[in-house]
Amino acid sequence: MVNQVEDYTMKEAVFFSLKMMQMSKALWRAVEEDVEVLTKPYGINVNEYYIMGLVNDLGKPSISKIAALGSMHISTAFNFSKKLQRRGYVKLLKEEHDKRNTYIILTQEGTNLLLDILHSYNPEQTNIHKGISALKEA
Repeated sequence: MVNQVEDYTMKEAVFFSLKMMQMSKALWRAVEEDVEVLTKPYGINVNEYYIMGLVNDLGKPSISKIAALGSMHISTAFNFSKKLQRRGYVKLLKEEHDKRNTYIILTQEGTNLLLDILHSYNPEQTNIHKGISALKEA
């Protein structure tokens, strides 16, 4: 079988990109709403939850790495990390050999909070799961 590459007009390509952008934005918003519902009882927001999750996965990332992976401005990552530190969920550190970067680790209290949030997660109560379930049933 020969691979056939279709020719697209510039207009078709632009509209395809626009549709992809709209779909990804809608998906992100649905996930964000689910996370807001999940984290609200614990007094943290989506960005704080995301930072804590990344730190949990990465161990001791720099704030700049959190910003890059979290698709947020470095000042946003730093400011939300500072809020988490004030509440005792993370620690911000400077390495003796590298004073330029700020690193972040979870405290035991932060780990416990993250585990509590994860244990309270019920996929059947999320918009994403409901949407996927509707597709499976169709």
